[in-house]
Amino acid sequence: MKYTILMRPNYNVAYHDAYVKMCQVELKSLLTAYNFLESEPTIQGVNKATYMTFESEVTLNANMLKSICRLSFFYALFQIVDKDLFKPILIEYAPDFEEDLSIRLKYNGKTNEVITRMMMNLALYHSDFYDEPHLKLLDPLCGKGTTLFEAMINGYDAYGVEKDKKHVADLGTYITRYIKDARFKHTNQRGKLIHNRKTIGETFELQYAKDKDQYKSGDLRELKVLRADTTYFEGAFRHNSIHLIVTDLPYGVQHSGKEKGEKTIGLSGLLDQGLTSWDPYLKKGGAIAISWNIYTDTRESLIQIFEDHGYIVMKDLEMSKLEHRVSQAITRDIIIAYKG
Repeated sequence: MKYTILMRPNYNVAYHDAYVKMCQVELKSLLTAYNFLESEPTIQGVNKATYMTFESEVTLNANMLKSICRLSFFYALFQIVDKDLFKPILIEYAPDFEEDLSIRLKYNGKTNEVITRMMMNLALYHSDFYDEPHLKLLDPLCGKGTTLFEAMINGYDAYGVEKDKKHVADLGTYITRYIKDARFKHTNQRGKLIHNRKTIGETFELQYAKDKDQYKSGDLRELKVLRADTTYFEGAFRHNSIHLIVTDLPYGVQHSGKEKGEKTIGLSGLLDQGLTSWDPYLKKGGAIAISWNIYTDTRESLIQIFEDHGYIVMKDLEMSKLEHRVSQAITRDIIIAYKG
């Protein structure tokens, strides 16, 4: 059987042509994970619309259809009955939140939420947990929470670490108001993270459910954000509990070490120290997706850091299609690494 996905219009990004090829990698990752890959997905333009076509010997099951809905570029799915006849496929799937959750909050340096969703999917389909019903995602450089909000839309538990006090305050204010306006049953609390009798951070925690019955049954989702240094937040979360780590490394800036007075470290140093801090929380079989500006560090140097920490980096030809020019000063690339 032949299927085609009508791609979401995304003409407002400077890297539209590169983005279409990136979507091809995303779909191929999904099909490979589910063993549905019969041939390479193909791209076809019809007037102003763009379609991504693939073949399968078997009918798509419910899990597969749900996963297709979560693709960053998904708009509608059709079965190709004849060359010029597309039969629409109704998919019964309702995300936990509307997509505006990750769109409403605007700020400088925000990564496009569509790219964030793609990174989540690339990490998911290169992990062992693509069929896990209750995923936990960590963004250890979460800013004001775009990745966390995308995780919440998908029904994941979302965990973040951010050093900037204002970023964490803005994130907490925004999501608290959103949850209230959406009439989700919820509780939230703030506190301090203490390790070895020393305060190393502050916490914002939110537990929520879509309705009272779900809340009473204990079927809750969780958002937890820690204001702390990403290179050290021991005790913040349970070890070996996180399925995916997805983060956007800063573009062309310096970052301080663990303590005041330490010399600043570059992006490579941040990733090296960060992996030491993040790794205990990531499950075996989990995956990490990072994006960064190639003008700050080379792909080879960052891959070496991952490998030095024992990760298996995806190096096939498909991964070379993820580089895309954002602006004159920023060309972004993505690395996917697996914890074996």
